[in-house]
Amino acid sequence: MRAVLDAEKLCGEILTPAMRGAVSVFYIFTTGTELLGQTTVSADGRFEIGAPMLEQKSLFGGRLVIRVVDGQGRAAEGFVSVASLAEIASKTGAAMRNILAALAGTETPADVAVIMSWFQEDPSRLGEAAPHGIGGGGKGPNAPEKPAQVVVVAELSGVAVAATQAAARHKGSGGNMMPFMEYLLAAFRQRRGPLRSGGTDKADEKDEGEDGNNGDNNNGNDKNKVKDANDRAVDQAFANFEKLFDLLLKPGGDADQALKAFDLTQYVCDRLEPEGQLAVKWLRQLISVLLERGVPPERRGKVAAAILTLLAASIVYTDPRWARDCLLRLGFDPSGDAPSSEAAWGFQSVLKPSKSVTEIWPHVQVIRTWPEQLRSYLDVLEGKTPSGEFKELENAAKEEWPVLKEALKSKNRGKKVIARSKFPDSCPRCYIQLPSGELGKLNSIGVATAKNCCQRVLIWTGR
Repeated sequence: MRAVLDAEKLCGEILTPAMRGAVSVFYIFTTGTELLGQTTVSADGRFEIGAPMLEQKSLFGGRLVIRVVDGQGRAAEGFVSVASLAEIASKTGAAMRNILAALAGTETPADVAVIMSWFQEDPSRLGEAAPHGIGGGGKGPNAPEKPAQVVVVAELSGVAVAATQAAARHKGSGGNMMPFMEYLLAAFRQRRGPLRSGGTDKADEKDEGEDGNNGDNNNGNDKNKVKDANDRAVDQAFANFEKLFDLLLKPGGDADQALKAFDLTQYVCDRLEPEGQLAVKWLRQLISVLLERGVPPERRGKVAAAILTLLAASIVYTDPRWARDCLLRLGFDPSGDAPSSEAAWGFQSVLKPSKSVTEIWPHVQVIRTWPEQLRSYLDVLEGKTPSGEFKELENAAKEEWPVLKEALKSKNRGKKVIARSKFPDSCPRCYIQLPSGELGKLNSIGVATAKNCCQRVLIWTGR
């Protein structure tokens, strides 16, 4: 039997035994079989059947084998060729094997270095994946009716890759890169654990004799060479990743680029175990850019979990007020349930938080950001609410508090207090630049004094 998988359609021809009529089609994998469905074999031995997700399984699992069984129990088996790999091989080139290793979860640090370099050479390759979820494997509107070339995953030798590249250049694109790239990004979002232990290898311990002496010196030298090569590959993977990270987060980018940087960073943390301070630097930059560019509702839980992971990490001190401010800007409601800590597994594996998300969540719920407190103050000042408690504001803005307090009691409310939603770097009344110290106070708590002119208290409610 021979068969070709093109997107979600499996087309085959049974050579022997002769079959006709209704049959069942099975996908054979290492531990068993899975029924794909029933179809009909024509008089010339041909059949078609829909096979959703079979293309994805081919990318993750290597060779595809199917079995066709008729009503009399006769069976035919054969390998399936995957049409989409022609286009994929032509676009990925030498990185194909490294990418397939990542899809299967068998990648090494050297594979990661190659993949990050491949993305860094052309970050638009990441844009070939759909922003939200894995789409169907159907052909694009301009796809050819017949596959340009069929390729068996397990047969992708250098010669085969070169051949499929040449075929794809002449036959055109079948629009298969989008689902392929989504499969790859989905693999990056899976929790898999570190590629290296970072400590003494248990195999090395077993090589020590009972007398405590090390085993064969040549064997030890070989292992040292392997370890050195692995360390160099890890360093190269970090270097290539950081170049890609900077490209994805450079000014002018969009939210989708930042979210892909988020996923890749979490993958690198999980698989390559960078130093905690380096992970903190990456995560702080990611959060800042994501809040600036905006995060779609379906991804906010993951970003919220990362914010709280940074808050809970013992390696860095972060104010719960900062975390609440980030959550509000993100659009994540602090009055509801805490985000799942599992969403930030990659960052947690490196930062090792001293407290769980559940433990720190009540602190984030209780505290109020400075913009929240200032808006509450202005509601009282404008008569929208009868009264309020502003103890934290009083302690933080000691110099301005007497004026703020008096304004609440005065009949002519607001005469000495000016509120702005846009950052006021100069006095809105006198148009004179504020001193640098007052600008710093505006940035930190949102309250300052126009010391160079009218002495009014300025309130900034933005952020």
